[in-house]
Amino acid sequence: MKRTKHAILAFTSITGLALLAGSANAALVGHWKFDGNLTDSVGSFDANAVGNTFAGTTNGQIGGAIALDGSGDAATISSSVINGTEFSISFWEFSPTVTSNNAEGYFLAAGTGDGFNEIFLRRTGPDGSRYNGALPGGVLSPQVVSRGSWHHNLLTHTNTGGSAGTANWYVDGVLSESQSTDSWTQLSNTLYLGNRSGGSRDFEGLLDDLQIYDEGLDVTDAAFLTANPGSVVGVPEPTTTALLGLGGLALILRRRK
Repeated sequence: MKRTKHAILAFTSITGLALLAGSANAALVGHWKFDGNLTDSVGSFDANAVGNTFAGTTNGQIGGAIALDGSGDAATISSSVINGTEFSISFWEFSPTVTSNNAEGYFLAAGTGDGFNEIFLRRTGPDGSRYNGALPGGVLSPQVVSRGSWHHNLLTHTNTGGSAGTANWYVDGVLSESQSTDSWTQLSNTLYLGNRSGGSRDFEGLLDDLQIYDEGLDVTDAAFLTANPGSVVGVPEPTTTALLGLGGLALILRRRK
């Protein structure tokens, strides 16, 4: 009987460690799957559609996605979804190969005035083949990123003391750009998806599976989110859970012989 208890305890410990894999301390504060709606599945920060923005059910990297036609569309989220100096924003984007509208669209943006001086991530260049972005005091300028296919983006921010902060931008699981001179404090304006508050930077394409965490994730998390669309950091895939279960049962049965 004691051996069985020990085996169960061992299995529980193994499973617990698996659940805590990755950035265990980071809490998911918002998750928008865009599977036919703009609902936040873990919090109360439902997005609001602007223009003709709509959420499909089968047009995403996984499930549905929000579609923006590049002409006055956007989705807005309350600024309080990011309420500190540390955060991570994960999402997928798809830009069509041929665009009839603005090729320099914003994936997300927030700030006063035209609405991008706090944070922005976008495509840039006349053909929109590059990524570009910024936080207060620092500009992120990653490499060329192709159109016509899905790409995963993860922007992380950690507080390095005082008013300084470090931002990392991972594209498809690889660190693309890093800067450590920004003066980020916290988001104080509405977060716009697919545009900025002043308009004129309309994104034409699809955005999917937006996740916001309250701490900075790392390169391991970036690789995991890229390889497992729709998954959340710290939560094992069903296959992994099943294998852990079988391993635990085998251990229990072996102990009982």
